[in-house]
Amino acid sequence: MTIEARVAKLENEAAALKAAFVRSATTMPIYTKTAQIATTQNLIRYQFDYEGQHVDYEATGSERIVVTLRTPNAINTIAKLEVATNYVNAKPTVRRIPYAGGARWIVMGMSNGGGSNWQSTTYNISVLTMVDGTLTVEEAKS
Repeated sequence: MTIEARVAKLENEAAALKAAFVRSATTMPIYTKTAQIATTQNLIRYQFDYEGQHVDYEATGSERIVVTLRTPNAINTIAKLEVATNYVNAKPTVRRIPYAGGARWIVMGMSNGGGSNWQSTTYNISVLTMVDGTLTVEEAKS
């Protein structure tokens, strides 16, 4: 067999492998789970003594949302989280955390105002996953 024939054979094999991988990737099922949550004010209370005076102070803390995708039989999955909010001044931070049984993320957003100027933020959550499951979204409080 000549070198040209061997190269042609290897190129044909590479093209066949590529076609097989592309076909299998495009036929994988992707499940979309959606949820929505509106935040409540996360008040943090401080108590301290300052120059002989006892001080009670309240501040509005950041908003933390826990997003959990639970899969059947606690199977871990490849998943992606997408977040949209009605608070245009700050984009939330998303971090995936270890979780046996699916996927879990912490979404942290700035408080939309403080004190009497505070307003609720609505989070629209979408999870794209390769394993179907149940999506829960809840607030974490300080």
